[in-house]
Amino acid sequence: EVTEHRINTRLAGNTKIVLKKHTGKPNIANHKNGIAPNFVHSLDASHLMFSVKAARDKGMTNFALIHDSLGTHAGNTEEFAEIIRDCFYRLYADNKPLDDITDNLMVQLPPELRLKAPEKPREGELDLKEIKKALYLFA
Repeated sequence: EVTEHRINTRLAGNTKIVLKKHTGKPNIANHKNGIAPNFVHSLDASHLMFSVKAARDKGMTNFALIHDSLGTHAGNTEEFAEIIRDCFYRLYADNKPLDDITDNLMVQLPPELRLKAPEKPREGELDLKEIKKALYLFA
């Protein structure tokens, strides 16, 4: 957690100075709110890295990459799109990221909290093979 002390001053115009002090305590709300998006971003980053490596292995060297958006030169678009789909499929067909993070977090919890932990969400009905046929997957 962080405590803040704000000071309004006329120094160099209308300036506000914020002094922050770390309390040494974790901010539980921030952790709760951050775990899901951080987990998804980590999977997107893994997919991006797998895709770029696979494309480089096929001789591609030019990419436009921003977070979970992947691009290349127009001449490589179709091949790169196939690589992106294949890497996405393999990431989830060969691995179970939700199982992995659940198992990892459960091991870290004290036994009394493990009993209170919510159940892991069930897998949906998506046939992962359909991803390889998708017209659009990532921009």
